[in-house]
Amino acid sequence: MFKPTWLYIKQHNKTGLKYFGKTVRDPDHYKGSGTRWQNHLKKHGNDVTTIWKELFTDDTLLTEYALKFSHDNNIVELKEWANLMPEGGGSGLTEVGRKKMRAARAKQPPPMLGKKHSEETKRKISEKRKKQVFSETTRKKMSETQKEVWAGKTESELLELGKKISESRKYRDLIDAYSKSVATRKRNGSFWHSEETKQKISKANKLRHKKRLFRMGDTQ
Repeated sequence: MFKPTWLYIKQHNKTGLKYFGKTVRDPDHYKGSGTRWQNHLKKHGNDVTTIWKELFTDDTLLTEYALKFSHDNNIVELKEWANLMPEGGGSGLTEVGRKKMRAARAKQPPPMLGKKHSEETKRKISEKRKKQVFSETTRKKMSETQKEVWAGKTESELLELGKKISESRKYRDLIDAYSKSVATRKRNGSFWHSEETKQKISKANKLRHKKRLFRMGDTQ
């Protein structure tokens, strides 16, 4: 059953950028969900005004109106609009829309930039991968990809590629072993000693050595 849906136009009060959208919520309070529009609000603040809105109770009428408005006002092509695709027109993107989307995504930092997974998260990821079962179709695709990697190469190229893969696996194993060692030492509280701690340990070892020599002298 079709829910009554609003078409609306938002305009940023500082920059003048506009966004044409639809929602079943209150359009005066709904911010809008477009990628470029959301990025614009993060950068310039949520200082916007709903300059037009209209409620539709028929899905066909809404779609026809939204597509006609998108086309007549050229909302994808013109820079004054934040839309990356025609509203109500499905998931199809124009070439200009794709360029806008790529540009918007390029401005976003990688989600894990400056972050690291906790040991608990790493453990969960590892367990999930171990339980992962690939379908027959996926296994065939993986097999075909591997064949493409090796296809058309000379014997010397195959040997060189095999050597690189072997070295890569050895390096990865060394890194894994080192990481586990570091994690174990961290848990035991013996990761890295400070210079002061090293000096104390050295003095204690020398003192133990002197005591041992002294005891050996008494027994002779």
